[in-house]
Amino acid sequence: GNIILFNPQGGITTGNLNSSGLVNGGDIIVQAGNQITTGQINTSGTTGSGGNVSLATPDKIQVNWINTQGGSTGGQVDITAQRFFRAIDSFTANNSLEASISTIGANSSGNITIRHGGNGMTPFDVGNATTNGTAGAITSGEFTITSLQSFLFDHTAGNIQIISTPAPIITDLCPPDCNLDENNSDELVRIPDPGSGDAILNIENVSLGDFSNLVNNREEVFNNAFEEYLELEGILITTLSETQEILSKIEKATGVKPALIYVSFQSTTIPPKTPAAGDKAQPPTTSLRQCNSEQLVSGAESVPVQENDLQKDPLELVLVTSKGIPILRRVEGTTCKQVLKEADNFKIHAKSLKFPDNYLTSAQQFYQWLVAPLEKDLREQGIENLVFIMDTGLRSLPLAALHDGERFIIEKYSIGLMPSMSLTDTNYVDVKNLEVLAMGASEFPNSKLGSLPAVPAELDVLKNLWQGQFFLEEDFTINNLKSQRSQSPFGMLHLATHGEFKGGSLRNSFIQFWGNEKLRLHQVRELGLKEPPVELLVLSACEAIIGNEEAELGFAGFAHLAGVKSVVASLWQVKDLGTLGLMTQFYTELKAAPIKAEALRQAQLAMQRGEVYIRNGKLFAPGYTDGIPLPGELATIEGQDETQDLYLSHPSYWSGFTIVGSPW
Repeated sequence: GNIILFNPQGGITTGNLNSSGLVNGGDIIVQAGNQITTGQINTSGTTGSGGNVSLATPDKIQVNWINTQGGSTGGQVDITAQRFFRAIDSFTANNSLEASISTIGANSSGNITIRHGGNGMTPFDVGNATTNGTAGAITSGEFTITSLQSFLFDHTAGNIQIISTPAPIITDLCPPDCNLDENNSDELVRIPDPGSGDAILNIENVSLGDFSNLVNNREEVFNNAFEEYLELEGILITTLSETQEILSKIEKATGVKPALIYVSFQSTTIPPKTPAAGDKAQPPTTSLRQCNSEQLVSGAESVPVQENDLQKDPLELVLVTSKGIPILRRVEGTTCKQVLKEADNFKIHAKSLKFPDNYLTSAQQFYQWLVAPLEKDLREQGIENLVFIMDTGLRSLPLAALHDGERFIIEKYSIGLMPSMSLTDTNYVDVKNLEVLAMGASEFPNSKLGSLPAVPAELDVLKNLWQGQFFLEEDFTINNLKSQRSQSPFGMLHLATHGEFKGGSLRNSFIQFWGNEKLRLHQVRELGLKEPPVELLVLSACEAIIGNEEAELGFAGFAHLAGVKSVVASLWQVKDLGTLGLMTQFYTELKAAPIKAEALRQAQLAMQRGEVYIRNGKLFAPGYTDGIPLPGELATIEGQDETQDLYLSHPSYWSGFTIVGSPW
């Protein structure tokens, strides 16, 4: 028979609820004014129909699992929890999956609807019932949501619905009907009146020049932030037309189609003055601000604002490609405070192995914020390389770990980070035939820094791949670096050593040489790496202080400061084995890749796919079938079963490595 439990004034706590039958199962209905807690819920019908399950409360719901399977028809599952829903256990469903909810029927399955109160802030995790989600899969037979997926917003898979709140509305400031003709006409088609309720700005007769001003403003503001911190002056702003010409040249030289994405927090649009009769309407004004700033920057003017107002600024994206008008998208519903809080979570979880899947929620959220709004445009234009120019608090994001729910971003695009286009040397040079100057140390006597036992093996790998000079331990000095550069114009420089990008003055950040010799960030210019130019500088064991604005500026601006075109470095100190694996594959890929960012992408993909691993005291990677012998202290890893392979596939090993400056 049916089971009906009803308590509108309080909660309901029960053991297992079983209305299953040899033919049909009965319905189970539970409604309460407070939390609902039950054990297993079983309404299955062996030869006939499974019973329906309905659970509803303005509070939380917790069950072990729900089985409404039927020999002919599966029962419906309808859950409404205005807070969170948890199914903390699983059973083997009729399709052999370990499921927390199954409505499988031989002839037809039951619909599954889960309404929860995550509201775009707390995800619904399938495969993790810690807070809001299910321990196992959710399946109706024909459709299944498998484990290890996380959903911040509404999600539908066939007759399975997870409902919380719709994904953010992406305000399209240049919607599809503003496409330019092939002849690059300056005038935009009028954007339809937003009477439908969509938050689309109404812009009439906006010229390419208006967009040029807006993009140039982004470039200038970002440029100014780096100029001040890096103690620079006299930097000329790269205009939109110059940027598009650069992107076009890169595409022709490499065969790779690049795009710039400016990511910033924007103030509420200030409506333009009503034009006089016959005057052209002015585009809305958007102003770049920082959450912790006390002033609003808008062109040359500064307007005092309250910190609380700044923290409410939404995220705005500007996409620039080699042709046509830039595309502006504002992610409605986001705030500066919200995004930066999620950024901190992302950085912390991406580098942690303690809870290996916790990064996914933030990784998917940032994909929805930074990439998904532009995905259609990127696809239509055949873009392969994304270069991010980011606002404060976002420059130390592990961009390679962004995830669309099915794939990492690096499975689609190569990516890079620029301080600004104006501060980047974009002249393309193929690095395949350049020589490398590689230096490093495994021990650091007279300092408090830890050892780097993989460094000798790292330099041995380079020696087998590239022509050049190689120096270890006591030969790793600033004077020797300068001396070697004066004798030969090495196009690549590899420093296998500690480095730290810290907050405060440039003098707080450093690169460690042998012994206690440090090269402070303000001294980097003295190395003379600009003449002759170094195309690529690799810092294989550096780290940035996460969450610090000055550290971000130092990290993102290091290529310009050092006078090199491109820098590969890590946002955090990666374990020695991870660094060795990444560097081995990166330099292998660099021999064939058209651009540096593609070499890094392929190396990261090899690690993510489990193709780089440790076995019997050796590192194995594509192209290294015999393995690379590891130093004794790395060959045996504490807590690791020597009979099992150690796969370096978690993002903590590879996603921190970022290419800064020119990715080409």
